[in-house]
Amino acid sequence: MGPLTPRDKVLSLVDETGYFYRFDRMPDFLAHARLDELDVEFRAQIEAVWRRALAECGSQRLREAERHGFTPSDFAESELAAFMAALKN
Repeated sequence: MGPLTPRDKVLSLVDETGYFYRFDRMPDFLAHARLDELDVEFRAQIEAVWRRALAECGSQRLREAERHGFTPSDFAESELAAFMAALKN
């Protein structure tokens, strides 16, 4: 599986074939991953889930949040911060 972000924007997150590193290559991934690129891809993944939920569920809560100017990134800030902190350790 590859990134949602164009590969040329997240080169440190993909292997030589252009796909995400396999689990057995996690040490390689951790040695090469750039946090700024991880942030970009993480947000793209959240945005994709948000859009799919809107399209498939028609969730009134999601639509209401969007009308008030909230974005998927607003809801993911704490999760993203925790994930990024864990990667730094």
